[in-house]
Amino acid sequence: MKLLLITDYFPSLTSVDIHGGVEKRSYEIARYISRNHNVTVIASGEKGKPRFQNLSGIIVKRVGLLRDYTPFGRYVDLFSRTVFLIFAICSALFEDFDVVEGTGHVGWFPAWVCAKIKSKKSVAFVADIADKSLAPYIHPFSLICLEVAQKFILSRRWDVIICISYAVARKVDPLVSPNVIIKVIYCGTNLHKLLKLSVVKKRLHIVCVARLVKYKRVDVLIKAVKKVKKIYKGIYLSIIGVGEELPYLKKLAAHLDLNNNISFKGFVPEQVDVWKTIKKAQIFCSPSEVEGFGIVTVEALASGVPVVIVDLPINHEITQEKGALFFKARNVDSLAIQLTRLLNNKQLYRKLSNQAKAIGQKYSWVNTNVQTERLYENMYAN
Repeated sequence: MKLLLITDYFPSLTSVDIHGGVEKRSYEIARYISRNHNVTVIASGEKGKPRFQNLSGIIVKRVGLLRDYTPFGRYVDLFSRTVFLIFAICSALFEDFDVVEGTGHVGWFPAWVCAKIKSKKSVAFVADIADKSLAPYIHPFSLICLEVAQKFILSRRWDVIICISYAVARKVDPLVSPNVIIKVIYCGTNLHKLLKLSVVKKRLHIVCVARLVKYKRVDVLIKAVKKVKKIYKGIYLSIIGVGEELPYLKKLAAHLDLNNNISFKGFVPEQVDVWKTIKKAQIFCSPSEVEGFGIVTVEALASGVPVVIVDLPINHEITQEKGALFFKARNVDSLAIQLTRLLNNKQLYRKLSNQAKAIGQKYSWVNTNVQTERLYENMYAN
């Protein structure tokens, strides 16, 4: 079987220099399937990464304009992404493939076009869709364009649509054509590597791993830390991630006199260093109010680190309401109360930590990869 994967970003290192969950999933799928099949990835041109690369058996072709990583907060970079769509289609038409997967909004259109032209099997991978939850963060015209575009492309005749969770599948279902198969395949964690890591726990240490864009609401966490500091002077927050909100968040931390309590780690290219920071922490917190799954959340759970997350359907789905405390979106007081509860109550902390380990170990890239490979092999065979 020859698999073609069209996606926005793709790592250039086997140590996985990733920017987000979709990129991580694309790499894990490509790496696993390339053991037994031919895998080619067409991704955006990215500064500092080669145009052509053989990454441990995965053929990677980066096309279009060379650009810096663009977080979702600046999603509608119309010119560069339009150029990518054109180059991706042209490049894909010269590829020999049996199944093509379009990953995310940028990958769907070129994957569908090339599959129809070449009469090949087509898959759309959906991590999330644009809806009213993004209204506070995207220009109204841009949001309308995204909604129209995704409704058009997802309503085409795909062979299979893979959703990252049942929460996403429920949003996708009204958009797809009748008889199109919607398959839910969760993302996973590198359980073996996570469990093998040995670290020294840091008390009063909170960690947040996120793209620093508005809808991740890291500002809410910073403000909550200010409130928690009134009780726990030694509270410390590590923030891993980059994005357009970084200057504002740094100013906010300084304004709240939290420079000694917050560390902005930036982009951490080595995945193992991210995991170590998570495992060392007493609490993992994701204040994001827009999520399709939450890979770092399940990585924290698998590490035995209780999570404090927003009261969203997807968060209840992936945690099964174990190992987690929930707070109201954008509510600083609600978040501060839950953080303080965990720091105050040792019995509650132990209970949630044990639950976290049990739930987190249900998510494995092995399961994700096996399910995806079987699906593609069956599509190819039929």
